[in-house]
Amino acid sequence: MTNGLGKKAIQEVIETMGDPVILLSSKGAVVHMNSAAEKIAGFKENEVIGQHIMALGCATDNIPKNTKKAIRRFNAAVKKGEFFEEEYEIPSKSGEMIPVALTASILKDEKEKTRFIIASFREITKYISERKKTELEIGKRVKEFACLLGTSELATDPNLDIDRFLQKVVDLLPPAWSYPEITCGRITVSNREFTTSNFGETLWKQAANIKVSGKQEGTIEVYYLEERPDIDEGPFLKAERNLIDGLAKQIGNTIERRRAEKALKEAERELVLRDRISHVFLTVTEDEVMYDEILNITLETLDSEFGVFGYIDKDGAFVVPSMTRHIWDQCKVTDKSFTFPRNTWGDSTWPKAIREKRTICLNEPSTLTPEGHIAISRHISLPIIHHGVVIGLFQVANKRTEYDESDIQKLERIAQDVAPNLGARLHRNKKEEERKKLEDKLIQSERLAVLGQLSGGIGHELRNPLAAINSAVYFLRMAIENPDQNILETLEILEMEVSTSERIIKSLLDFARPKSPTRRKVQVNDLVDAAISRIKVPDGIEVVYRLELELPIILADPIQIDQIATNIILNAVQAMPHGGQLTITTQEADSGWIAMAFSDTGVGITEEHLHRLYEPLFTTKAKGIGLGLAIIKMMVESHDGSIEVQSEVGKGTTFIVKLPGSLGKGVPV
Repeated sequence: MTNGLGKKAIQEVIETMGDPVILLSSKGAVVHMNSAAEKIAGFKENEVIGQHIMALGCATDNIPKNTKKAIRRFNAAVKKGEFFEEEYEIPSKSGEMIPVALTASILKDEKEKTRFIIASFREITKYISERKKTELEIGKRVKEFACLLGTSELATDPNLDIDRFLQKVVDLLPPAWSYPEITCGRITVSNREFTTSNFGETLWKQAANIKVSGKQEGTIEVYYLEERPDIDEGPFLKAERNLIDGLAKQIGNTIERRRAEKALKEAERELVLRDRISHVFLTVTEDEVMYDEILNITLETLDSEFGVFGYIDKDGAFVVPSMTRHIWDQCKVTDKSFTFPRNTWGDSTWPKAIREKRTICLNEPSTLTPEGHIAISRHISLPIIHHGVVIGLFQVANKRTEYDESDIQKLERIAQDVAPNLGARLHRNKKEEERKKLEDKLIQSERLAVLGQLSGGIGHELRNPLAAINSAVYFLRMAIENPDQNILETLEILEMEVSTSERIIKSLLDFARPKSPTRRKVQVNDLVDAAISRIKVPDGIEVVYRLELELPIILADPIQIDQIATNIILNAVQAMPHGGQLTITTQEADSGWIAMAFSDTGVGITEEHLHRLYEPLFTTKAKGIGLGLAIIKMMVESHDGSIEVQSEVGKGTTFIVKLPGSLGKGVPV
């Protein structure tokens, strides 16, 4: 059976054989003859194409009677589908008659029809008496051809992967050697072994190197399990050397072709994948949808159930705009979030992958997941690196089978394609955010300029009437003898409102005409103590002091530092209407900076309000005018310091003020 193997493939097999072999049509006409056959007969292939095998070199109008009989015997055997064997003489090109032993085997197609005939012949020498040996050798050639032909058929089977191909080839080896009953074989390629069921290493070995793309990648070995007489190469025939070399070449060519086909398919899949990723980044403008679509492509490629795709924000937090929707719904972790600040990462695989800039593959259940997290049976965590910096992370999980090196390579290729696109998207978002901030700052500056002008004018215009009212209240107190209770209460209200108005005017003037700090050597702890001592803290609020005792002296304006501390403490007290704890901390921070921290356990500040906290005239208080924190920020910055706030709704707020160390900035001692 040829199993659809083409004439060209059969010709290639024939050329690898050392004995004279001729490929015939179903009618016995010459189709192809190998070089060994040409050498014996002296004819070139093109000189005998179409001639009958039994009448080589004979003119069609001058075929001897005996040759015609031989043709009839040959055709009769082929018609019956029988194995043909005969000794006869063929004329050489020089005219000499050459005695040969001809053996012919029929190759049929899947419908059992004769497709080709393989004819093998050997020159009969003066030792023709050793006919038995010659017959055995001719039969051996047929077995060798069957092995080569079987290997070629396996090589063209698209349903066989390389491993199954090699196993089937090794099973073809024993019948092709002289002693099948004691023959075993082994094929080794890329450190993988494929053996016959009876394999065992012995002293009687024949081997050939398997080369792929010119480089040795394995061997094919045939062993005899018992000793046999030495012939050409130990107990092995010279023809068997030709056979094993031919098989090694066939195997190498097949592996090379299969790898090329696989690489081409991989390249096509990678190109399609790259196009899909680029299309998403180019066409999807909404970030959450973009992250969701890229993640879905990744999960599809890695055949994974769950996954994460996110980025590192400017504060170093890991942000996941879109987890797989079903895992979010199934996850029962309390306080679950899409944003993971760096100080909350822990020691699970994804933070390690980011910190260590390496891929981590774990084919076992995760044990570091928080309570309520969906069960993770296996996963890969891979950092997305752009220009040497980790800008994001992929994590895929719960593939049905274990993740292997090919899965890691797939995810790495996706990350390589995503990295420049994600980097560009993050850069664009950063620039857009900066542009928006500049616009807001410009608008704010214009508003502040107008507000400053108005504040200065209003302050002067209101101070004189307030002074008059205050004087009038004083005069009334002196003029009225024995005033009743209602009059006294009214006068007290007037004094209180005048005092409140003066404080508002002072805030407006402080904001409109900020004063440069008058610096001198101060001890921050003393200023904090003085500020808290002047404030009436409600009984339900506990004040906890954590003041560093050996705090260095700094250069600062004591009045402004006192105002900063007082304002923040008052805000903290007002944020705890039902009581709580106020913690005041001072310490020497890195690089000689002095830090003051005021932490309350009050109502907290919403994310929306945090962004507007230092905006003039913005307030959430019923009686506030929204200048306190704006003025504080101006004072802190005039000291070349900084102020930051951390807050969580329902848990409290912390203000941290940092001031330069003892020398200040640009201030002589």
